[in-house]
Amino acid sequence: MPFFAACLSLQIILYTISNSQYALSGNQSNIYVCFTSALISTILKLVYGMNIHEDDDSDYAKIIEIVAAAVVEAGNPGTFLVDLLPFMKFIPAWFPGAGWKRKANYWRKVGEYFVNTPWNTVKEQLVA
Repeated sequence: MPFFAACLSLQIILYTISNSQYALSGNQSNIYVCFTSALISTILKLVYGMNIHEDDDSDYAKIIEIVAAAVVEAGNPGTFLVDLLPFMKFIPAWFPGAGWKRKANYWRKVGEYFVNTPWNTVKEQLVA
């Protein structure tokens, strides 16, 4: 069953790329941008029913890249000293050596924006 799900996901992604405005717009020089834009528009269409156009998704793409980078950086054990010394989580953010806490606060705000913005957009569309 997992193999079937993986094949279906890949098929959906390839279909989206081949039929999207990103692939047809002539901007195929950077396949990463094309793939990312198509993937973002597919996910937002499937989850929230939002139609994303080439001009609209730049904000979403930036937020998703920040969230992905945060997950990669924070997910590595030992990246921050607080992983080795858990008592450091009680140190205030302004304290020297607590740069990880400022990063975590920034990532928390970005994560909340990442989750809440599409949801609030759909709620506003339903009210209107």
